[in-house]
Amino acid sequence: MTFQVAAIGTDGIVLGSDRRQNIYSSRDSDGWDALIPGEAEKLIYSPDREFVCGFAGGPTVEPLARSLVNQSREALSRESLFHTVQKLHHEIPPFGQVRDTVLLADCRIPGAVQTIDRSTAALATVTSVTRWITTGSNAVPARFLMHHFWRKAPVSELVPLLLLTLYCACKEGEGSIGQGMDIVILKDQNWQPLESYDVDGGKTEELWHQFEKCTHSLLLRP
Repeated sequence: MTFQVAAIGTDGIVLGSDRRQNIYSSRDSDGWDALIPGEAEKLIYSPDREFVCGFAGGPTVEPLARSLVNQSREALSRESLFHTVQKLHHEIPPFGQVRDTVLLADCRIPGAVQTIDRSTAALATVTSVTRWITTGSNAVPARFLMHHFWRKAPVSELVPLLLLTLYCACKEGEGSIGQGMDIVILKDQNWQPLESYDVDGGKTEELWHQFEKCTHSLLLRP
Protein backbone atom coordinates (compact mmCIF):
# COMPACT_ATOMS: atom_id res chain seq x y z
CA MET A 1 0.00 0.00 0.00
CA THR A 2 0.91 3.65 -0.14
CA PHE A 3 0.06 6.81 1.77
CA GLN A 4 0.49 10.18 0.09
CA VAL A 5 -0.48 13.72 1.01
CA ALA A 6 -0.56 17.04 -0.82
CA ALA A 7 -1.06 20.47 0.74
CA ILE A 8 -1.44 23.83 -0.98
CA GLY A 9 -0.10 26.87 0.84
CA THR A 10 -0.07 30.59 0.21
CA ASP A 11 3.21 30.42 -1.69
CA GLY A 12 3.42 26.91 -3.10
CA ILE A 13 2.76 23.20 -2.71
CA VAL A 14 4.10 20.36 -0.55
CA LEU A 15 3.81 16.72 -1.66
CA GLY A 16 4.67 13.81 0.61
CA SER A 17 4.78 10.02 0.34
CA ASP A 18 5.95 6.97 2.21
CA ARG A 19 8.54 4.81 0.44
CA ARG A 20 7.12 1.30 0.81
CA GLN A 21 6.24 -0.28 -2.51
CA ASN A 22 5.16 -3.82 -3.22
CA ILE A 23 6.69 -5.15 -6.42
CA TYR A 24 4.27 -7.33 -8.38
CA SER A 25 5.81 -10.39 -9.99
CA SER A 26 4.21 -11.96 -13.07
CA ARG A 27 4.76 -15.69 -13.31
CA ASP A 28 2.29 -16.74 -15.97
CA SER A 29 0.01 -15.46 -18.70
CA ASP A 30 -2.87 -15.05 -16.26
CA GLY A 31 -1.28 -11.95 -14.69
CA TRP A 32 0.29 -10.85 -11.45
CA ASP A 33 0.42 -13.41 -8.66
CA ALA A 34 3.16 -12.47 -6.20
CA LEU A 35 4.04 -9.48 -4.03
CA ILE A 36 7.62 -8.70 -3.07
CA PRO A 37 8.05 -5.95 -0.43
CA GLY A 38 10.31 -3.18 -1.65
CA GLU A 39 11.23 0.47 -1.32
CA ALA A 40 11.03 3.21 -3.94
CA GLU A 41 10.61 6.93 -4.50
CA LYS A 42 6.95 7.50 -5.35
CA LEU A 43 7.26 11.20 -6.14
CA ILE A 44 8.74 11.66 -9.63
CA TYR A 45 9.82 14.72 -11.61
CA SER A 46 9.17 15.42 -15.28
CA PRO A 47 12.32 15.62 -17.44
CA ASP A 48 12.15 19.44 -17.42
CA ARG A 49 11.39 19.41 -13.65
CA GLU A 50 8.25 21.49 -14.17
CA PHE A 51 5.85 18.75 -13.03
CA VAL A 52 5.87 16.30 -10.12
CA CYS A 53 3.71 13.16 -9.95
CA GLY A 54 2.81 10.98 -6.99
CA PHE A 55 1.10 7.61 -7.40
CA ALA A 56 -0.76 5.06 -5.29
CA GLY A 57 -2.61 1.91 -6.30
CA GLY A 58 -2.00 -1.26 -8.26
CA PRO A 59 0.87 -2.52 -10.41
CA THR A 60 0.01 -0.35 -13.42
CA VAL A 61 -0.25 3.00 -11.62
CA GLU A 62 3.50 3.70 -11.68
CA PRO A 63 3.75 3.19 -15.47
CA LEU A 64 0.69 5.46 -15.80
CA ALA A 65 2.29 8.19 -13.66
CA ARG A 66 5.63 7.96 -15.47
CA SER A 67 3.95 8.16 -18.84
CA LEU A 68 1.84 11.11 -17.68
CA VAL A 69 4.78 13.10 -16.33
CA ASN A 70 6.64 12.61 -19.62
CA GLN A 71 3.91 14.22 -21.70
CA SER A 72 4.35 17.66 -23.23
CA ARG A 73 3.27 20.79 -21.38
CA GLU A 74 0.49 21.25 -23.92
CA ALA A 75 -0.83 17.74 -23.23
CA LEU A 76 -0.84 18.45 -19.48
CA SER A 77 -2.50 21.87 -19.76
CA ARG A 78 -5.86 22.37 -18.09
CA GLU A 79 -7.55 22.33 -21.49
CA SER A 80 -5.96 19.03 -22.58
CA LEU A 81 -5.34 17.10 -19.35
CA PHE A 82 -8.67 15.24 -19.29
CA HIS A 83 -8.21 13.92 -22.83
CA THR A 84 -4.55 13.02 -22.15
CA VAL A 85 -5.57 11.08 -19.05
CA GLN A 86 -8.29 9.12 -20.89
CA LYS A 87 -5.84 8.17 -23.63
CA LEU A 88 -3.28 6.85 -21.11
CA HIS A 89 -6.02 5.21 -19.03
CA HIS A 90 -6.88 2.99 -22.01
CA GLU A 91 -3.27 2.44 -23.10
CA ILE A 92 -2.21 1.44 -19.55
CA PRO A 93 -5.36 -0.08 -18.03
CA PRO A 94 -5.89 -0.54 -14.27
CA PHE A 95 -5.30 -3.92 -12.64
CA GLY A 96 -8.32 -5.76 -11.28
CA GLN A 97 -10.48 -3.88 -8.80
CA VAL A 98 -7.61 -1.80 -7.40
CA ARG A 99 -8.19 1.95 -7.29
CA ASP A 100 -5.35 4.06 -8.69
CA THR A 101 -4.72 7.68 -7.76
CA VAL A 102 -2.15 9.98 -9.34
CA LEU A 103 -1.23 13.43 -8.03
CA LEU A 104 -0.02 15.90 -10.65
CA ALA A 105 1.44 19.28 -9.67
CA ASP A 106 2.64 21.99 -12.06
CA CYS A 107 5.27 24.55 -11.03
CA ARG A 108 3.35 27.22 -12.97
CA ILE A 109 0.13 26.55 -11.03
CA PRO A 110 1.13 26.86 -7.36
CA GLY A 111 -2.46 27.09 -6.15
CA ALA A 112 -3.73 23.62 -7.07
CA VAL A 113 -2.89 19.93 -7.47
CA GLN A 114 -4.68 17.74 -10.01
CA THR A 115 -5.81 14.29 -8.89
CA ILE A 116 -6.48 11.48 -11.35
CA ASP A 117 -8.62 8.62 -10.00
CA ARG A 118 -9.48 5.44 -11.83
CA SER A 119 -10.62 1.87 -11.35
CA THR A 120 -12.48 -0.32 -13.83
CA ALA A 121 -14.71 2.50 -15.08
CA ALA A 122 -14.49 3.54 -18.71
CA LEU A 123 -13.33 7.04 -17.78
CA ALA A 124 -10.81 8.27 -15.23
CA THR A 125 -11.75 11.36 -13.22
CA VAL A 126 -9.64 14.51 -13.02
CA THR A 127 -10.20 16.84 -10.04
CA SER A 128 -8.48 20.04 -8.98
CA VAL A 129 -7.57 20.26 -5.28
CA THR A 130 -6.90 23.68 -3.75
CA ARG A 131 -6.55 22.81 -0.05
CA TRP A 132 -5.21 19.35 0.81
CA ILE A 133 -5.74 15.68 0.01
CA THR A 134 -4.53 12.28 1.21
CA THR A 135 -4.46 9.29 -1.15
CA GLY A 136 -3.68 5.60 -1.05
CA SER A 137 -4.34 3.86 2.25
CA ASN A 138 -6.87 6.34 3.61
CA ALA A 139 -8.04 4.02 6.37
CA VAL A 140 -5.32 5.28 8.73
CA PRO A 141 -6.44 7.91 11.28
CA ALA A 142 -3.37 10.05 10.45
CA ARG A 143 -5.30 11.77 7.65
CA PHE A 144 -7.40 13.56 10.26
CA LEU A 145 -4.34 15.62 11.21
CA MET A 146 -4.68 17.35 7.84
CA HIS A 147 -8.42 17.72 8.34
CA HIS A 148 -8.03 19.44 11.70
CA PHE A 149 -4.78 21.38 11.36
CA TRP A 150 -4.32 22.40 7.72
CA ARG A 151 -4.64 26.11 7.10
CA LYS A 152 -3.71 28.40 4.23
CA ALA A 153 -0.16 29.19 5.30
CA PRO A 154 3.32 29.42 3.76
CA VAL A 155 4.70 26.04 2.71
CA SER A 156 7.45 26.32 5.33
CA GLU A 157 4.71 26.14 7.98
CA LEU A 158 2.95 23.20 6.29
CA VAL A 159 6.03 20.96 6.05
CA PRO A 160 5.97 19.96 9.75
CA LEU A 161 2.27 19.05 9.45
CA LEU A 162 2.97 16.84 6.42
CA LEU A 163 5.90 15.14 8.12
CA LEU A 164 3.82 14.50 11.26
CA THR A 165 0.97 13.12 9.14
CA LEU A 166 3.33 10.81 7.24
CA TYR A 167 5.01 9.69 10.47
CA CYS A 168 1.68 8.76 12.06
CA ALA A 169 0.52 6.98 8.88
CA CYS A 170 3.71 4.91 8.86
CA LYS A 171 3.21 3.96 12.52
CA GLU A 172 -0.49 3.19 12.12
CA GLY A 173 -0.01 1.22 8.92
CA GLU A 174 3.14 -0.70 9.77
CA GLY A 175 3.50 -3.58 7.37
CA SER A 176 1.76 -1.75 4.53
CA ILE A 177 2.99 1.87 4.89
CA GLY A 178 6.53 2.92 5.78
CA GLN A 179 10.13 2.36 4.74
CA GLY A 180 10.78 6.08 5.24
CA MET A 181 9.16 9.12 3.66
CA ASP A 182 9.87 11.73 0.99
CA ILE A 183 8.63 15.27 0.48
CA VAL A 184 8.91 17.68 -2.45
CA ILE A 185 8.32 21.42 -2.08
CA LEU A 186 7.26 23.92 -4.73
CA LYS A 187 8.32 27.46 -3.84
CA ASP A 188 8.76 30.51 -6.06
CA GLN A 189 7.52 28.31 -8.95
CA ASN A 190 10.54 26.01 -8.62
CA TRP A 191 10.50 22.42 -7.44
CA GLN A 192 13.07 21.82 -4.73
CA PRO A 193 15.12 18.61 -4.57
CA LEU A 194 13.40 15.64 -2.98
CA GLU A 195 13.97 15.38 0.79
CA SER A 196 14.03 11.96 2.48
CA TYR A 197 13.37 11.15 6.15
CA ASP A 198 13.54 8.03 8.30
CA VAL A 199 10.46 7.00 10.25
CA ASP A 200 12.34 6.29 13.47
CA GLY A 201 14.67 8.88 14.90
CA GLY A 202 15.57 12.30 13.62
CA LYS A 203 13.20 15.14 12.78
CA THR A 204 9.99 13.16 12.32
CA GLU A 205 10.16 11.40 15.67
CA GLU A 206 11.09 14.69 17.34
CA LEU A 207 8.00 16.30 15.81
CA TRP A 208 5.86 13.49 17.20
CA HIS A 209 7.25 13.88 20.71
CA GLN A 210 6.63 17.64 20.60
CA PHE A 211 3.06 17.08 19.40
CA GLU A 212 2.45 14.41 22.02
CA LYS A 213 3.82 16.61 24.81
CA CYS A 214 1.66 19.58 23.77
CA THR A 215 -1.55 17.56 23.46
CA HIS A 216 -0.98 15.76 26.76
CA SER A 217 -0.34 19.02 28.59
CA LEU A 218 -3.54 20.48 27.14
CA LEU A 219 -5.89 17.51 27.43
CA LEU A 220 -4.51 15.55 30.39
CA ARG A 221 -3.99 18.28 32.93
CA PRO A 222 -4.14 17.03 36.55
